[in-house]
Formats: sequence, C-alpha cells, structure tokens
Amino acid sequence: MKKGVVFMGIVMMLIMVIMVPVLAYLFTHKSWLIDLSGKNELGDAIGGTTAPIIGICGVVFTFMAFYIQYEFNKRQNEILQLQVKINIRQSLEPYFIYLIDSLKKFKLENNSNKKIKYAGNYIEPQNLGDAIKLKYQVSNVFMGIVDYKETHHTIKNIQLSDLFSYEKQISFNENVIDEYSFHVNTVFKFLSYNMEIDNGEDKNDIIEEFLFKYLSSLSINEIHFNIYYLLIFHTDLALSCKNIVLKSIENLPTDRKKEFLWNIFQYKLNN
Repeated sequence: MKKGVVFMGIVMMLIMVIMVPVLAYLFTHKSWLIDLSGKNELGDAIGGTTAPIIGICGVVFTFMAFYIQYEFNKRQNEILQLQVKINIRQSLEPYFIYLIDSLKKFKLENNSNKKIKYAGNYIEPQNLGDAIKLKYQVSNVFMGIVDYKETHHTIKNIQLSDLFSYEKQISFNENVIDEYSFHVNTVFKFLSYNMEIDNGEDKNDIIEEFLFKYLSSLSINEIHFNIYYLLIFHTDLALSCKNIVLKSIENLPTDRKKEFLWNIFQYKLNN
C-alpha cells in the first residue's frame, strides 16, 4: 500500500511537469478550431485545461500526506504498546522468577535418591522407612484425591482439607505437602492478583505466558496436582487462561488422572 501511494504520487507529479508545457506548446504551435493567438485566450485555455489536473494532483498529494501521517502514528502506537509490554514484564518477571526459584529450592531440599516401587497408581519406597522424592509424594496426594472423589462420586464443594482426607494410607509427609501447597498457592495467587487488577490485553498475555512457563517446568507427577489446585482454588485464573490449562491437560498421558482433571475442567467451565 505504501509503495502504491508513492508510485501514484510520482506519476501525478510527472503528469503535472509534462502536461503543462506540452499543452502550452500545442496551443501556440498547432492550428485549432478557435483562435488562441491572443494572450487572454491562450491563458484561459491553458488554465482551464490544467486546473483539473492540478486539482486532482492536489487531492492525491493531500491523501499521501494524511496516509504517511497515519502510518507514522500506527508505527508509534506499536512502539508504545511494545514499551508498555516491556515495562509490565520488567515489573512482574523478577518476583515471578523469585517464586519459582523458591519452589525449586524447596523441592531440592526435600529430594531423595531412594529407590521406589509402584503399588497400583501409588508410588512407595522400596524399603520401609525410606523417604521418597517430593514429586512422588505430590503424585500420591493427587491419586488419593482421585480415589476419594470417585468413592464419594462428586467433584462439588472440594475443600483444602480434601488434600488429606483419605481412607487409604499412602506415602507422604503431610507437613512437606502442606508447605509445597503453600508455594504453589503463592505462585497462583501472584498470577491471579495481577490478572485481576488490570484486564489489559498486554498484561493478560504476559500472565498466560508465565503460567505456561510454570506448568511446563513441572514434572508430570506435579502437573496433575498443580492443575487440580489451580482449577479448584484459583478458578478465575484457570478460566482466564483456559487455553493454557486445556493444552496442559491434553498433553498428559491418558489415564484416570487425566480424566479426573478433564471432568473438573468441564465442571468449572460450565458452572
């Protein structure tokens, strides 16, 4: 479009430069049906012939000026939006990184290299008394939630106490899981708060990006628990970023855990 406007302007300018001298020459050197030998007649003829051409060129040049100004304003607006996005990112990213690093540090402090074995969908230490990695404890907690909800045939009114309401004895440290939940809740609360205080599209895009990065950094054992926690206790954030949540669920292996999360997602989406 911009090249077309420039080309049009050049063409119109050439027409003006060429047509006026050509018409003056024709009127004074060629025979016409009317006598143009007088200066007044010649001036009227040239003026009447070239005036429309000059008028059209004036309109075209005015359009070009407005179009160039429009393009400049559009570019300035894009630069301004980019700067706003950069400022938002710079204000949020350091604290977000701090929260993620705190969670990573906590997980490292509660890691273990002891061997494990599977008891159905649960993960247990191979030797009694051994501690298993935090991610396995988190997986056991989530599996306990699935069993508990399937036994009670409901996903309504899920409470934080459900995290520890099992009839089945499973391998996990309640204090460690409680602190892990605190870290998870802090991350989601930070994202929720910043999504709520400003509904600007730029900020929402950044929050969605942060959520995607966070979920992508987790192991599958943790993703189940984190998506569950997000859907139940930070529903507004989950629905605001529903495409990210849906993609995360779809990427999980097909099993009872995935089906359970899918059912909760559908329930929250429709209620």
